[in-house]
Amino acid sequence: MKIVTICTIILLGIFGLPIITKADTLPPYINYYVGPITSKGNIHTYKAWGVSYVYRGKSPFGWSFTYANEGYFPDHYRDGVGLEAIVHAQPFTPNWSFAAAAGPYVYFDSVFFPETTNYTNQHGLGLKFDLTTTYDWSPVVLLLGLSHVYTFNSFNTTALIFGLGFQLEPTNPMQWCLLDTKNNELSAFTGRSMVDAGSGETERALPIVVDYRHHFAHHIDWSVSFLHEGATMLSNRSGFASEIWARNSFFSDRLSLSMGVGPYIAREKEPTNNQRTVTNGLISASASYVFYKPWGLLGRATWHRVYTHYNRDSDIFLLGLGVNF
Repeated sequence: MKIVTICTIILLGIFGLPIITKADTLPPYINYYVGPITSKGNIHTYKAWGVSYVYRGKSPFGWSFTYANEGYFPDHYRDGVGLEAIVHAQPFTPNWSFAAAAGPYVYFDSVFFPETTNYTNQHGLGLKFDLTTTYDWSPVVLLLGLSHVYTFNSFNTTALIFGLGFQLEPTNPMQWCLLDTKNNELSAFTGRSMVDAGSGETERALPIVVDYRHHFAHHIDWSVSFLHEGATMLSNRSGFASEIWARNSFFSDRLSLSMGVGPYIAREKEPTNNQRTVTNGLISASASYVFYKPWGLLGRATWHRVYTHYNRDSDIFLLGLGVNF
């Protein structure tokens, strides 16, 4: 319930913000960062990386959504998603910005117990803090910063991050109303699914996914999907998922970025060959690009994180083709 609550806040906040924000904003950008990360009491540093969507206003305030991969610590592999409020300023030049950010963070930690070779998937809440400086070299954005994750029931981390971003041109909501926009989408995917068994060990399989999506408005989608995650030694799971998506579009509605959350009801075959019906949750991110508008043909890339209460969390990475109609 905590995870669903925070994800709902993320959905309403980061992609709903353009609805209530004036059009005279700085360009939003998507950013990839990498850098060394450490935790208190650990003499080693590890590699962290992440992807952020940053929405900036000409006022001092903005928002960001981040997927943060905190790397492989001894017996831990942790990542998470967070929504942050940003205060930023350009004291020297409009292109050079300084920012402070803070907000809630949902983490997923695969904990490995080497003495027993067992593992557990732990979920929890924390806070994410960032101090960054960026330089806009349109359309490129360069970033340098410090990122700190504080958790209530796990270890804390600090990372020095170096980022490279790309400015996005949002589709004006008034322009979107005038575009020949189709409200339905049907897509088919395959890719790679992975069950994280802790300590960096994963079981991999070939998934097959069929997805129907309806665009209710410029910023709201709903989808229903059939997912077959494929068979591994740990899990063989198939079922149906329904998600609400917060969506933003760019470049005259050709490029779309969205975040989704919802339930996933699946039939699972256990390693013992017993079968059971389980209700899990999905947190998802997706990007699509319409490459032939007359027929509504598009390519879509999607990431699903399946979170469970019985230590079978998985990642599903998908590439597919679809059609708007």
